[in-house]
Amino acid sequence: MSGKNNLRFLILTAALLAGCAKPNYADSKGGGEPNTQALGSCELKFESENLCVSWAWENVASTTQYGSFLLQTAFPQNQGLMLRAPAAELKVLLWMPSMGHGSIPVQIEMVTPGLYRIKNVFFIMPGEWDLHFQLWNGGTKVDEATQRMIL
Repeated sequence: MSGKNNLRFLILTAALLAGCAKPNYADSKGGGEPNTQALGSCELKFESENLCVSWAWENVASTTQYGSFLLQTAFPQNQGLMLRAPAAELKVLLWMPSMGHGSIPVQIEMVTPGLYRIKNVFFIMPGEWDLHFQLWNGGTKVDEATQRMIL
């Protein structure tokens, strides 16, 4: 009988300790709006085409609602940036590195050459996410700019 009690005690202790664990994807700040950039910044680049990449939320996505953001690709000039569409195909991938999975595919709508609306953005769980802005030529990825954000 004492062996069964020991086993029950170990199982109960393990369950309690697991329930107290803080997953490595939990945001210690307690939530808030996910990271964003200002359109027109040049923090991210497609080096292969010398294009600045910037983005800003239109409707902030979460684990409970779909969102959208504007993505801009622009050529740097003396007077600022000039919108320009990349020659290669633009793709956007949402990826959660700590869990090794992505989210549902986004939809890319060209507003004008160099300005895109990224729709159907949804994060299936809170934590760190990477937004992979990619250029593809045929079946080959030719460039990538990545932005990490915490949801």
